[in-house]
Amino acid sequence: MENKNMMNAEILLPLNLEKTLSYSVPEVFREKISIGMRVVVELRGRLYTAIVVSLTKDNEDNLASKEIIDILDDSPCVNTLQLRLWKWIAEYYCCTTGEVMRAALPSALKIESDTKIELLQKQWSDTELNDDEYIICEALENSQEITVKDVVDILGKKNVMPTLNRMMNNGLICIFKEYVERYRPKTENFVFAVNENNFAENAINATEKREKQRTLIMAFLSLNGLNKGVSKKKLLDYSGVSSAVLDTLIKNKILKIVSLEVDRIKGESADNPIKELSDEQKNAEKEILNGFEKGKTVLLHGVTGSGKTEIYVDIIRSVIEKGGQVLYLLPEIALTTQLISRLKKYFGEKIGVYHSKYNDMQRAEVWNRTGKAAKNRFDIIIGARSAIFLPFENLKLIIVDEEHDSSFKQTDPAPRYNARDTALILGKISGSNVLLGSATPAVESFFNALDNKYQLVSLEKRYGDVPLPHISVVNIKDAYALKQMNGHFSIQLIEAINTTLENKEQVILFQNRRGYAPVVECRDCGWTPKCSHCDVSMTYHKHSDNMRCHYCGYSSARPVVCPVCGSVRLETKGFGTEQVQIEAEKLFPDAKILRMDLDTTGAKNSYQNIITTFENREADILIGTQMLSKGLDFDHVALVGILNADNTFKNESFRAYERGYQLLSQVSGRSGRKNEGEVIIQTYDPLHPVIQNVISSDYISMYHSVIGERKNFFFPPFCRMARIVFKHKNIDTVNIAADLYTQELKKVWTGEVLGPEFYHIPRINSLYIKHIYLKFPSEVSLSGTKKTLRYLADVLSCTKEYRSLRITIDIDPM
Repeated sequence: MENKNMMNAEILLPLNLEKTLSYSVPEVFREKISIGMRVVVELRGRLYTAIVVSLTKDNEDNLASKEIIDILDDSPCVNTLQLRLWKWIAEYYCCTTGEVMRAALPSALKIESDTKIELLQKQWSDTELNDDEYIICEALENSQEITVKDVVDILGKKNVMPTLNRMMNNGLICIFKEYVERYRPKTENFVFAVNENNFAENAINATEKREKQRTLIMAFLSLNGLNKGVSKKKLLDYSGVSSAVLDTLIKNKILKIVSLEVDRIKGESADNPIKELSDEQKNAEKEILNGFEKGKTVLLHGVTGSGKTEIYVDIIRSVIEKGGQVLYLLPEIALTTQLISRLKKYFGEKIGVYHSKYNDMQRAEVWNRTGKAAKNRFDIIIGARSAIFLPFENLKLIIVDEEHDSSFKQTDPAPRYNARDTALILGKISGSNVLLGSATPAVESFFNALDNKYQLVSLEKRYGDVPLPHISVVNIKDAYALKQMNGHFSIQLIEAINTTLENKEQVILFQNRRGYAPVVECRDCGWTPKCSHCDVSMTYHKHSDNMRCHYCGYSSARPVVCPVCGSVRLETKGFGTEQVQIEAEKLFPDAKILRMDLDTTGAKNSYQNIITTFENREADILIGTQMLSKGLDFDHVALVGILNADNTFKNESFRAYERGYQLLSQVSGRSGRKNEGEVIIQTYDPLHPVIQNVISSDYISMYHSVIGERKNFFFPPFCRMARIVFKHKNIDTVNIAADLYTQELKKVWTGEVLGPEFYHIPRINSLYIKHIYLKFPSEVSLSGTKKTLRYLADVLSCTKEYRSLRITIDIDPM
């Protein structure tokens, strides 16, 4: 007889699989299971965390052969809006939904499986065993159970499964799998009174002749421990006594320890009223809200220092007062650090932060406190691009600040999504308003605003009518000829820094290259040290006195003798932030100098420490790379020095002028937030259009210049692009594969194909790289073309000689 209570679940695995898989739901789980829950399943001998995407009642004949092993949630971990977004990302960015899941779900919410081994025959010594089997049995007798990884380590070889399978078939051992869920709520020990009735009197009497015990009791009462308990750590710190004293009071049944679940994310109370907006800000906010009412995405184009953040804050306040949630996306972790401290003054513990500097447990906690089941839900999430994946319960507003920034684009691994563009889709799916903001909008965004796809709102003045900084240019070529350079500092820049420091103001120095020098060269034969794994010169780092590759991380000692000609005349060429810092310390010995680049911001709180130190005026000069351009706000910076502007816009990208203008304008905008500041740009090409546009703060002229070239040569926003990348350790394999792919593509694709060509660095991390670009008319649907691109890649990868070839498809490459 047909059993209609049988149930199948379609589940999504965090793997590069084209389709979902069907698993049957055991009877014990049928009442509990629902879409969006995490479940444990087995596939190819391994255990995985999977997400339930659909449930169907079925008869026994159609029941999936494999069962779900366990359910990890009491309520859905992922909501239906997220599943829709994941599907869109997979389809648009040419990847699988499993790859999106792998990127979206915090690692701590995925189980880890261990294959464990247990000894079955206790009298194994009488059995005929080879050496490996004997060692394994001996280890099991000592440890009762071990993992396959332990066996690999014990035997010193990777291929141990044949030995284990033979032992299992002979009845010596059993192999089983055990999974561990990595996320655990954080707990903390709290101290409570054993008996609250007359506690104070009884405890004081009991400790009458015990001075330290009485001190701890008085501290417990002072901290209001009688009513709500007190943290053990806080109690011991406050009382100044040792834990042994507390242990005695617990033993005497006066106090007791209770372990309670606490938040990993420490909240702060809101203690500042929201600032009054200026008339111009009020008008801009009104235009933004009008755009929202029309159902449009809004682009807020405001000059640096115009007070865009204050407008965001006022709109956020309105949203959360109505019970909505806000996602505030930023391109850099460094920028979130400063913004968090500003917004927490207004919104306190309503704010959650989500980015890669948080550990796995903290990210999982923010995830759990964003969703529907959270008791203490975050109303505002501030984060980098990965925050787009969080399970919002009632999302009503998405803000993408510094929307022009290329950091919003994920490059590797898949999904290669752009968080700004994905935010627009999330807004449509969730019914949220989307607000893009920048002083230097992306050309595509500004084009959409002028084309009436977005609502354009402008702020043309700085807050408080503070004038934009005065920008002057130093011609480096002339300065060297006139001997007006000291190292890489012009006399004009040195004098301006001295004046600024005398006025007790701060200075920012910008050089978009880290390390001491990008090249070490032999003066006699021209030899330069190259990376062993990449086709690129290695950068010299003076602090560690070694050469480093900034692409693969390989390092080696600095050469003292040229290996080609034996010369000892090796010299550095070019300069990075480390060299700027060393020169600045000699030129300004009394100044406190900080440096902010990838070399100084590796630790968890390094961004925050550097920014806070500079913000509190505990340092006079901040030297850095493009991190400094990401919307940081320092009240007392009166001077910005750009030591070499040319490398910001002289490269092969069709976006070079746009990015050069954005970078130089954003860095310049750090100067003079409270009073008129000064910017000095050092360049070999002072008449270059990008430099001239930066001097006049003329975004519109830059835009019209760039958009005309894009139209003439058919580049975005007049088309969309895809990039197909081929990587292999063998150069011939890359050449042949790229040519084959292109030939097959041209048989079915009539559009423009550029390449295949080698990447501008042909080999990175021991892999040769070739790529081709495709251009699509903006109005053409890409769904069929993307399927063709993936099909051709799959066919090539299935061919024996190209199985180890890596092919990636990047839609809308940056």
